Formats: sequence, structure tokens, C-alpha cells
Amino acid sequence: MAARVIVARNVTPQVRFAAVTWLASDSKLLLYYYTHQQPTEQDIEEAEIAMTELIAEFPDVLDCETSCTQWVGQSAAGHIVFSAAVA
Repeated sequence: MAARVIVARNVTPQVRFAAVTWLASDSKLLLYYYTHQQPTEQDIEEAEIAMTELIAEFPDVLDCETSCTQWVGQSAAGHIVFSAAVA
């Protein structure tokens, strides 16, 4: 639940959805942002801010990685924690 709240407050209108993956064996958190168009610097920055807040919330995280890419119909990696309403 905390991941949903953190990600939801750190997205731009261009973010279509976001997903997370927790690799317990490596204590690694992966955060994926998928955008409607090519990601902007602001999109990338928001993903990095969200990751910083996730690390603060979950002290078991020892390693992390963020990704911000344009969604072109591919399957999302990880568990979806944010999805924008599509008009």
C-alpha cells in the first residue's frame, strides 16, 4: 500500500502506469515508469524521487534500479502500483 501512495504522488500527467519488483534474494527494488510518449527529464526525476522515498520507507532495500520508458504495448515488468485513467 505504501508503494502505491508514494508512486502516485510522484508522477507526471504523462505517466501511464508504474510497477515495482522486489528481489528478496538480493534485497533489490526495481521501479518501472511507463509513459505515453518519450520520457521527459521531469518523468525520470519523478521516478528517482519515488525510488528515494521507497528506500526511506523500506529499510530492507540494499540495492535499487529505476527505469522510465515509453510504453508501446509491451507487458509491464513487476507489480503495477499506479495506473492513470485512460480517456
